[in-house]
Amino acid sequence: MKKNQPSPWAALVTLALLAVLVAGCPNPSAPTVTATPYRPDDGDRPLTDAPLPPTSTPLSPKVTPLPTPSPTAAPPTPAPAPEIASYSRAAWGLTFSYPASWKVLQETDQQVTLIHQGDLTMFLVRFEAAELGFSPEVLKSLLEDFAGPAGDVEIGEAHARPIAGQDAAATRLTATIEGVEMSGPIAVLSHPETGSSFVLLAWTLRALAGQQQPTFDAIFESVDFFPPEPPPATAEGDSQGGLQIINARHYTDLGGTLHVVGEVQNNSGEPVEDVDVLVRLYASDGAMLTDERWSLPVNLIPAGDRAPFEVLFTHAPDNWATYDLEAGGEPADFMLRYTYGELEIAEHRGQVPDFGDYEISGLVRNVGDKDAKFVQVTATLYDGEGTVVGVDYTFVEADVMQAGGLSAFEITVFGVAAPVDSYRLLVEGTEAG
Repeated sequence: MKKNQPSPWAALVTLALLAVLVAGCPNPSAPTVTATPYRPDDGDRPLTDAPLPPTSTPLSPKVTPLPTPSPTAAPPTPAPAPEIASYSRAAWGLTFSYPASWKVLQETDQQVTLIHQGDLTMFLVRFEAAELGFSPEVLKSLLEDFAGPAGDVEIGEAHARPIAGQDAAATRLTATIEGVEMSGPIAVLSHPETGSSFVLLAWTLRALAGQQQPTFDAIFESVDFFPPEPPPATAEGDSQGGLQIINARHYTDLGGTLHVVGEVQNNSGEPVEDVDVLVRLYASDGAMLTDERWSLPVNLIPAGDRAPFEVLFTHAPDNWATYDLEAGGEPADFMLRYTYGELEIAEHRGQVPDFGDYEISGLVRNVGDKDAKFVQVTATLYDGEGTVVGVDYTFVEADVMQAGGLSAFEITVFGVAAPVDSYRLLVEGTEAG
């Protein structure tokens, strides 16, 4: 198993301060002195023979120190202007500015989300290639894609707001996400050259909405358009040995890792083994920056079949602009004899879990007459257009699957590129002996 992601909702911590007052008490070792007041007798004794009152201790003179003149206060230093960062997406033809203290939470082909983690203040941009109308249904759909089903959604009345030289349809959206009330402005506008649509949403904790409004206004006012560049090449075509890369895409996860995912189609006419995918990243001037070569999670791709791949760049260069892909493999020999193929998925179920992006569970059946070990299930996740949005794999619970036996599996996929519409499962293992 692999991948993890942290949750974007920060917990609130309260600190309590206690003050302790310690009272003084007498010194128990000091002697006790009783003073007898002077009182003249009523008898014949002379007044001078009467006991004298105790000698009083002279008081020390009280000295009141002169007040120390306060130093002249220096004029207040003006607060430095916050650092500003810029975000641009060449394929969208869109740019905007934001506080440099914010971080990119998630970035996919269709959406980017930035966050100020201290108080859950966020700004997200959703890209749609077609013209998008402004309606409560569209806004609620966006919200569900971002944070799952939300209750108590309030959408204000739409009004025109100037953004990037045009009147955008704007309003205020308030919603409760996992018990947290969020609120902020939302707007829909179109690229003047391409007609592509953008949904801009800036929101924070409802109690902080007024405080953050100037920052939101500054971000919205910084939005600008430029002619978009073609999307990065995905090199979908014939590669070494009749292998073709299909359904590919890229995205950046919460931790900043660049994922390039897709499938390798075997058009060679025979099974292939040792299949891997090479991804090369290039700068905008065509200079190659770095590359990664990753093996597929499966041992074999039968003739005419396909299998998923995932290539990761944990520290992709900031200035990469395009990439290409190349698949390679060998005619199956050793793996053809080593791999046990008498396995099938007996049942399966996919769902959105409480933790993670997508979960698939089910049973594998050994339909052969030999025992199997190292039984692995590989999942390929797709969006509504059939493009790969995530890849993962796991092993079944049983170390050895008896002939005719069943064993359970569960895969929780983290950091998918987009909502999951469908998935495909592959299973393989080796003969136990």
